[in-house]
Amino acid sequence: LSLQFSSVQPPVLPLSNVTMHELKEVSIGGHHLMTLLVESLKIPLLESLVLDIEAREPVDDLITNLLTRSGAPPLSHLALAYGATPYYYAHMGAVSSWGFLSDLHNLESLQVGFTPFEPLLTALGAPDEDQTTWLCPNLKSISMRNCHSHNEGVGKLVQMVDARNPGPSVSAISVNGVTPTKLKQLELYDCANLGYDVVEWLQGRVEDVSFTEPTHERSLFMRGGM
Repeated sequence: LSLQFSSVQPPVLPLSNVTMHELKEVSIGGHHLMTLLVESLKIPLLESLVLDIEAREPVDDLITNLLTRSGAPPLSHLALAYGATPYYYAHMGAVSSWGFLSDLHNLESLQVGFTPFEPLLTALGAPDEDQTTWLCPNLKSISMRNCHSHNEGVGKLVQMVDARNPGPSVSAISVNGVTPTKLKQLELYDCANLGYDVVEWLQGRVEDVSFTEPTHERSLFMRGGM
């Protein structure tokens, strides 16, 4: 199921919950009122969820409620604002907390756009003393696009990769008997200025690494090289 509408009128009558018994893939985007549609769905077999909605509020509750209504479906792919354009950035509701990832044990692929860089990397890193489990222990692919990074961003990235893909002589941390699957793919587009040494290190830890520098960084690099 794929729905994308840039203009939507508010419903006159309250929406009733609809159970999509056989549906496995859902992609919904466009106008912020499309969140009302998401709030009415139950998708017990959901495997792939793509949301590119011009949300007015954080979308983490929207996702949590959908998964709860659907009875904890076997979601393996999640994309949030990954296909959004810069226009959405000023309006889109950011994720206020990545805590909902603790319920996504089957998640293998995560794509995120226009959200702060560091909080997600911290959440996906090694569990701290207050955590009892790895978030998304089966995660194999992480893609981030236009996720603004602050000074600690690159350090958080290195810590996350080092925790999930440790060096040859080091084992990943096991928490309550669970050791995370190694990342196979890492994509970072217009997020952070990594530097050649960091890129080389990442390529030594992750099988498939793709990245582009933020646009302003590329411009400075090109002017500096002229």
